[in-house]
Amino acid sequence: MVLEGVDVCIGCLSSPPPWKGLSFWGGYKGILKEMIGRFKYRADFSLLSILQDFLFTAYCKLGLEVDMVVAVPLHQERLRRRGFNQALEIGKVFKKKAVAPIHSHALIRIRETPPQVGLPRRERLKNVRGAFIGREELVKGKRVLLVDDVYTTGATLRECTHVLLQAGARDVAVVVVARTLE
Repeated sequence: MVLEGVDVCIGCLSSPPPWKGLSFWGGYKGILKEMIGRFKYRADFSLLSILQDFLFTAYCKLGLEVDMVVAVPLHQERLRRRGFNQALEIGKVFKKKAVAPIHSHALIRIRETPPQVGLPRRERLKNVRGAFIGREELVKGKRVLLVDDVYTTGATLRECTHVLLQAGARDVAVVVVARTLE
């Protein structure tokens, strides 16, 4: 589903997002929520291929060309604990499909933040402020596709998009597997 026109949420109307486009495969509920949770928290890699297919389908709905793919990064401590970055693993589909290269060091999480789960929107925005830096030498002038597993309030994706644009990205589009619809 592509968010444009009448599909734009009320929050987006009051505070327009900084990205060029946003697309997602489905609502973050039911079996899709369970699949993402099993992959992310239980390292169930048997689900990776289907989650990649979902992400790629969402990307195709955008109808945009991109120069590079950037996954929302984890802080090195969380990466060490989890063992993998779920957004990066799912985003590798773009390399497989020869859409664009993935640059895992174009966006860096410089500060570990508490998990966003359960925090209200205002706290989520505050939680991620200043948590990322973009690498100008990698993103300047590029059309960036920012990927993640789930869009909830959009706080992390907004902060990452702002940072990439400040680092000189020409524009940023966002694609995720699932989005909360409430």
